Parts: sequence; C-alpha cells; structure tokens
Amino acid sequence: MSISRSNLICLIVGAVVGIGGSTLLIPSSELKATTTDRTSKFAVATCPADVLGEREAVFVLDFLNGRIIGGVIDNRTGKYAHRYYREIAADFKVDPNTPEPEYTIVGTRANLNGNNIGKGILHVAEKSSGAMIAYGFNFTNRGNPNQILQLNQLDFIQFREN
Repeated sequence: MSISRSNLICLIVGAVVGIGGSTLLIPSSELKATTTDRTSKFAVATCPADVLGEREAVFVLDFLNGRIIGGVIDNRTGKYAHRYYREIAADFKVDPNTPEPEYTIVGTRANLNGNNIGKGILHVAEKSSGAMIAYGFNFTNRGNPNQILQLNQLDFIQFREN
C-alpha cells in the first residue's frame, strides 16, 4: 500500500494543525490543585501562598480545640518560614457545651490586592453555626520563622439558619 504525495501532504498538514491547535487550548502555566484531607478529629488543607503558585501554605484545623495552625515551607531551607494561627471557635460562636463541633475546610486561589497578601483563601464552614468564614493570610518571600501571624477573617456567609 502506498501513500500518494497529496495524501502525505494532507497528513503532515493535519498533524501540524492538530498539534498547533492543541497548544492553544492547553494552558501555558502548570495546573495545580489545592488538597484537603480529614480524620474525625482534624482536617488538613492547602492553598497557594504566592502569585506564581510555586509555594503552598498548609493548614491544620483541629476540631476539638477550634484552632487553625499552618505554615509555608521555605524552598531554600526546608523549614517553616511562615507560621499562622487562629482561634476559630470564637469566630463561629461555637457553644462551649457542643461536644464536637463539625467543621470542614477547603483552600482556594485568590488574587487579593495588596502587598504581602497571600494568594490563597481558606474557607471554613461549621455545622451548628450554619456559617462559612473566609480567612486570608499575609505572605512575603522573606518570612520570619519565629513570628506567628494571625489569619485574617475576610468575610462570612450564613448557609443555614440556626
């Protein structure tokens, strides 16, 4: 079986157009996903820390004490150069008699304006309060490993009436 010259040209043109067209549809930047995992007592979530998405912040939400702690690893040292903390039970006005508040957490990308603002947001929801609160964090390329920064409450929504 032989391929005619015109069929070969059509095949080559089709391959070039197909490859060229597919590069227009594929984003030029690397795709990254935030992650979340949980047990019955705590959850872990990641979200972007910098503009380029090269550095991720990792946060642990402890359901029992209503605290979030987190950090960003310094790529040069392999140590946490940024540390974060927030008592969220008070933000949700969780009744101290609630035996085990039910929280959920997810991180998302954000493009908040301002210097030293992290490029991710943590969204935490709590069942008994029926609220979801968005938290932001400060981030610079030069972190102070001895400084613990407060997560900042950005906004909230009520997803269910109490």
